[in-house]
Amino acid sequence: VVAGFDWYNEVLKYEKEIEGKRPAFMGVDACRFRRPVKPGDVLTLKVVLEKFRRGIMVFSGEIYCGEEAVCNATLTAAMV
Repeated sequence: VVAGFDWYNEVLKYEKEIEGKRPAFMGVDACRFRRPVKPGDVLTLKVVLEKFRRGIMVFSGEIYCGEEAVCNATLTAAMV
């Protein structure tokens, strides 16, 4: 589920600053699973870019099943 965080769209906001580079996943912090997700559940992912300094991006993300939050985490990526 965590691998599904769509942080790529947030990265595109800085398109000129990162031209010719690609994001490399670095880590997951403060990940919390709130309930199990079953096959057939429809998930909605919300990701916000919290910081972007010196090529390091920090995102916060939440995954929802309907109106209920099922997971939240902080993700880190480097532009290489």
